[in-house]
Amino acid sequence: TGDTGGTLRMWEASTGTLKKEMPNAIGGPLLDIAFDMSGKRIAVCGDSKGGNARVFMWESGSPQGELQSSKPVLSVDIRHDSTSMLAHGGQDFKIKLYKGPPFKFLQSYGEHTNFVQCVRYSPDGKYLATAGSDKKISILDGDSGDHLFDLPTEHKGSVYKISWSEDGKSLLSVSGDKTAKLWDVPGKSCEGTVTFGRDIMDMQVGCVFAGNQAITLSLSGAINYVDMKAGKVVDVVQAHTSVPNNVAADWSSGSGEVYVGTSDGGVFGYTSNGVGTCFDGPKPGSNDALVALKGKLFSAGHDDTLRSATVGNGTFAFGGPTASLPGTPLSLSLALDDPGLAVTCTG
Repeated sequence: TGDTGGTLRMWEASTGTLKKEMPNAIGGPLLDIAFDMSGKRIAVCGDSKGGNARVFMWESGSPQGELQSSKPVLSVDIRHDSTSMLAHGGQDFKIKLYKGPPFKFLQSYGEHTNFVQCVRYSPDGKYLATAGSDKKISILDGDSGDHLFDLPTEHKGSVYKISWSEDGKSLLSVSGDKTAKLWDVPGKSCEGTVTFGRDIMDMQVGCVFAGNQAITLSLSGAINYVDMKAGKVVDVVQAHTSVPNNVAADWSSGSGEVYVGTSDGGVFGYTSNGVGTCFDGPKPGSNDALVALKGKLFSAGHDDTLRSATVGNGTFAFGGPTASLPGTPLSLSLALDDPGLAVTCTG
């Protein structure tokens, strides 16, 4: 995993144990990561004054070639075969190819007229798919990098990520137009579309095939399990993506649910198995107080409003009574004998 601080962390996939941490792996935000077939070499890319892409042995840190780009690199991938090819693309609108190891520059291609957001080799290495802010998805030859064809331009916004199916015949794409699309690559046609909400946070910014299961990532942080051919979302996993301000639990109900209020106004409920769901309803700008008791949850925020919800039944929505407050809430308490009675202190 990589973060905006530039730290690269290596994990044991089966146990979640942290194996190694590399601060300043690239000297800036890490935007993409790729292993080679051996699992010993890793390529990273991002935005750094000291070099926007690197490839190295992850255990020793020894360089495995020199990657070139004067502008931020948004995506990188390594083909999984005995003669590894490496591709990256970014804000210079270019796709650059290397062969190794050690990886040496071969050539660059200008298939896109805007940022290259994602580059991905097919599992068999036959194709290199690229996607960009020009709404275009291109299919290149995996060996030479020659342009083969473009998929139809059906996305209405930037295409942020693409992912191949295991058989290399289908491609999943997601876009700022709040849709995900499944492509029949040999047939050059769209096989299915899933449309998400209308809010800016419903923009789709990540995707992956986990076996045959298509999964997308919303700007809100929601992880969506989708049935692309049926055109629907089958499950959603959510979690807070901003600083938590408050935590509450209704110990009297025995539901095992925990509630978190965040600095961006979101309120999330977590069940005992750790799965989170964002409460339906308006976000007040910041959650300032949160209390749960006897199946009731009360939340107060920067919009000077007290909201309530019935909890403990697996539903997460502010559908109960609301009350306007005379000022910004500083604290909140409920009466033990009557959880419908809430007392707030305002500033």
